[in-house]
This record gives sequence, structure tokens and C-alpha cells, in this order.
Amino acid sequence: MSNPNTQLIGIINSIVSLAQTQAQIVAQINQINAQWTAMNLGSSIALLTTMALNADGTAGANDGTPNSAHPISLNNPPNYALGRAMTGLQVTQVLGVLQAVAAAFAGQAVTANVGAPAIVDVVIGN
Repeated sequence: MSNPNTQLIGIINSIVSLAQTQAQIVAQINQINAQWTAMNLGSSIALLTTMALNADGTAGANDGTPNSAHPISLNNPPNYALGRAMTGLQVTQVLGVLQAVAAAFAGQAVTANVGAPAIVDVVIGN
């Protein structure tokens, strides 16, 4: 059986490691957010080729013109290499969730977003 103090020290080390990881993640969020803003990608995302989804959820045909209600195309071409179907709005929403994480880490007040787990699930597939 482990000594309780040894277990406590292990947990403290894990907390420090997680804090370091969190700081790295926040730096990455801030970098992506700066690029998103500087390159005006919020407007550009609406110009990406979109696609309909088939009844079974698989990729359908590309739309003739971008349709904001449809996911960004997974078809080849244009083969944007997205791992899963998501709309431009969903991308923007998950960026907002990430921005809130960075803001909270910076000590800023963050409004609760009850939809955050659902929107993250859309893009990561949980």
C-alpha cells in the first residue's frame, strides 16, 4: 500500500503537469484566434465548397454554390481533408468555446455556454 503522502505528491505533480498543458493549449488557442482574425477567416469560411448529406449521413454531392446550412465538403475534389462533416457555423461556434477557455484562463469573466459540450462533440465526434 502506498504512503498517503507519496500519493499526495503524485497528485500535486499531476496538477502541475496539467497546468503546464493548459498553458500550452491556451497559447495555441490564442495563436489560432489571432490567425483567424488577421486573415478574416470568419468571412472566408462561407466561401468554402459545401455538400449535401445523404440520408445515412455519408457525404453527398457538392453544392453548386456554398450553402451555409450544409457541411463543408469532404469530397475529393476539393478534398479539404476535414475529419468529419461540420458546417462553417459549427467551426465558428467551437472556436468560440475555445476562446472562452482562453479567456477564463486569463482571468476574464466567461458566460456559461450550456451548448458547449454539444458543439465540441460535433467536431470531435464523442
